[in-house]
Amino acid sequence: GHGGSPPAPQGGWGHGGGGGGWGPAGQMVEDFIQQYGLDEKVAVDLRMLPEEVLQEVMSCNIRNARNPSAMVRSRIQAVQSKSKIFYMVEDYLGRYEVDEVAASALRNAQPEVQTRVMEEEMVNCRNPSAVLISRIRAIEKGQR
Repeated sequence: GHGGSPPAPQGGWGHGGGGGGWGPAGQMVEDFIQQYGLDEKVAVDLRMLPEEVLQEVMSCNIRNARNPSAMVRSRIQAVQSKSKIFYMVEDYLGRYEVDEVAASALRNAQPEVQTRVMEEEMVNCRNPSAVLISRIRAIEKGQR
């Protein structure tokens, strides 16, 4: 007798957070969790991440970490807050007619600079691109 098949994973596959089915990523996550012996809390968080966030989290070098779970957890938070800002930036840029130069200046600014720029709306600006760039410069100068 060959003692039955391995048990199905809890909750089954296929319906992870609307991300359209767990493909190879699902397997990668499980391997990653096993490889570093991550704790259950982090494992649950990892399984819920969208694939592009996952890849960024898993691309960090955990091999030498004394506490892989803690490192992965902080990495997840960092990537998630970065992507939240990313969506805010895209939304902000979408509201104004700014040129490519101004848009990429905002996209490439430090997150804290981005946040401060976006605190002010650009209403009644005749040239939002110029205003945006000068704001970014002013904030970056102020930080040094």
